[in-house]
Order: sequence, then C-alpha cells, then structure tokens
Amino acid sequence: MAKPPIWVRLIWYVGRASKAIAWLIAITVSLRVLSTIEALSQLYYIELFTWWILGGSIAISFILEFVQRNSSATNKTVAALRLSTVRRYVWSFIVVGLVLQIASQTLGKGTIYYWITTLFSLWFALITLSVIIMWKKVVFESLDKISEKPMLIHWAATKKDVFIIGLIATAIATLWIAFHHLKNRIIGLLSHYTFFNQALTYLFKIEVAKQTGSNADGNLVRVKGDSAFDYILPGDDSSPLVPYAKEEIQQLSKYLLTNSPAICVVTGERGIGATRLLTQILHKAKNAEPIYINCPLTGYQELLVHLAVSLGLEEETSEVKILSHLRKSDTHYLIAIDNCQRLVKPKVGGLNDLIRFTNLLRRSKQSHRAVFSIEKLVGALSTEQEVNVCSLIGSHFYQDGVRSKSAGYWIAESIRMTTVG
Repeated sequence: MAKPPIWVRLIWYVGRASKAIAWLIAITVSLRVLSTIEALSQLYYIELFTWWILGGSIAISFILEFVQRNSSATNKTVAALRLSTVRRYVWSFIVVGLVLQIASQTLGKGTIYYWITTLFSLWFALITLSVIIMWKKVVFESLDKISEKPMLIHWAATKKDVFIIGLIATAIATLWIAFHHLKNRIIGLLSHYTFFNQALTYLFKIEVAKQTGSNADGNLVRVKGDSAFDYILPGDDSSPLVPYAKEEIQQLSKYLLTNSPAICVVTGERGIGATRLLTQILHKAKNAEPIYINCPLTGYQELLVHLAVSLGLEEETSEVKILSHLRKSDTHYLIAIDNCQRLVKPKVGGLNDLIRFTNLLRRSKQSHRAVFSIEKLVGALSTEQEVNVCSLIGSHFYQDGVRSKSAGYWIAESIRMTTVG
C-alpha cells in the first residue's frame, strides 16, 4: 500500500493535537496582549508555563500518532505500556525544562542550578528503572518468539528473575530487541530497491562458496606420484565394476542368463544407472555372445546398421539378411540396446520402430535374449506409453507361442523392469 502524501500525514498529526494547539495559540495571544500593560509584565512566567505544558501535550500527541501509524503492534497491553512510557518521559522533560529555565533566569547557573541538574538526573534514572520493570514481561515474551539469539540474550533470559541482575538483563534484552526490529525494518525498506537485493544475493553466494570450500577442503587428500594416474584414467571394458543393483541383476538373470528366449525392458529416469546395469549383465553372460548397442538418434535404420556390424555383417546388410543370420547362427546372442527411447516418437504410431525391432528378434526362432533400456522422458515416453511398450513386447511373444510363462512386472525403488522369459 502506497504512503499518503505529506499534506495528508500533516493533517493526521495536527488533528491529534488540535485542542492543545488551539489552547496554546489562544493563551499565547491573550498573554501577549495583556503583557503590554506595565502592571502585568510578570505574565511572562505564565506564558512560560503555558508553552512548556501545552507544548509537552502536543509533543505527546505527535509521538503517539507517529508510533501508532508506524508500529505493527496491535496488542492493547503494548499500546498501554507505550502510552505510559511516553507520558513518563515527556512530562519529566517538561518539568525538568521548566524548572531549569526558571532557575537559570532567576538564580543563574550557579551551585543551586547544578544541584537541581543532579537531582533530575537521579529522577530520570528512577524513571528508567520503572519503565524497565514495567516492560519486563512483554520484552521476554517477545524474546521467546525469536528463534536465533546470541549467547548474551540467552544469559539475560535465564537471569531475568534475579534481583538487581534481572534489571540489567531486561535492559540488555530490551536494547537487543529494539536493534533487532530496527534492523529488520531497515532491511525491509531497502529490499524494495533492486541494487540492495543484488548486493544481498552476491554476499550470500560468497558466504555459501566459503562454507562449501571449507567443508570440501577438509575431506581432500593429497595424491602424489604415479598413484595420481589411478584416479584420472578414464574407465574401459577391463575396468573393475563396482557392485550395483544386486537385486535387479538377480531378477534379470532369471530371464537373460538362461537358454530360453527373452526380452526385458528396463525403464527409469535419466541417471538412474541403467547403462551400468546393462554392462554388468553383459559381463555375467557365459552362454551367449554379449552385444552392447547405444541406440542412434536417427532411429530404426541406423540401429540395424549397428546391429549388423556387431553381428559381424556388412553395414549395408538388410533386415532380411540380419534375420536370416540370427536364425542360422549357432551362437546365442545377448543384445543390450541402451537409450531405446530414441525409437519412440510422441505421436500416433510412435511405437512402430520399437515394434519392428521386437518383431525382428521374435522371428529369429532361436534362444537369443535382449534387454532394452528406455529412459522415461516427459513428452517422449510417459508412464502410459511405458506400459504400452511392455504390453506390446509381451503380446508379440504370446502370438507365436515362444513365451510360455506369464508376463510379470517387477518394480524396484527407482527402476521398473518388465521381463518376458
């Protein structure tokens, strides 16, 4: 909500103290007129009293109006305490100012004047102590609502009921809460400016970088000599495999590492570990020739080229010749096709290429096995299409009677696999 113009706010303040202002103007004009009479020249002191008392009343009205307009507190208890505090200090200032001004004009600034100053200093100390005691309960109730506090404030909270020390603890807590709210208010006002938000973002990034760097550096170990090359050499087929997805591999092995024809579908999000899963299955194959193919982006025809080369055929080998080779081959193949989602198109008939490749393996009439890794992509392979893929593969094996077991779904924590064996 935008702030009203300054003339509207001026009307607020004048309206709050309108009576005191009217009385001040009326009495001042009257006394100035009467003071022109020589016998009434001492009316100056009455005017002095009028200005201090009515001026103090106007000051109280202005302060209360300002606090009410700019404070978020709506509690009646807080409002009453605030009014009492303002009145105590303002009326004390009025009495002190009036007495000191009269003393300086009548007695001069001598010994008696400084005695009066000392006396009023003690008076303000007593007023401050009374205000601290008055606000004690509200201060510590507000303190309990703040989660992050320094150790000094925790100490003050534990000592609030101790005699004399409790006053010091309350004063410390009051100053800290006032500073805390003032800081939040200033940050809230500055947050409306873009440059301030950018500066805060920059400082936040620096702090995060420092903390991250310090935590990471503590876990680093210096590697010297030839052992450094054990950490930077890229992996290859002869690199040792880290044990991974043991339960998933056991489930797949029931279908892929036997002498029966089977197709398994492994689906999941990118980075789930499907490629490593395929690699370990291929390394375990003893009764079949393992073949790994990363499905090309261009689709089915390019996949046939990769399959032909992997089978030891020419690149230009047709689908018919590949099928003939698979039927006549005495070697059983375990074919792993990674990123098979590239054969799926998000449109009507988008599964045709995948069906064609499945039919190619189905018609081979041999104990060849295959495993497809299909990434679940939003817009490319939804959950519904994933089920359709699994159902199509299972139904095609049923049609030719190659598959004798019932189709089953096996769901792990992150990887869904459909097996046909």
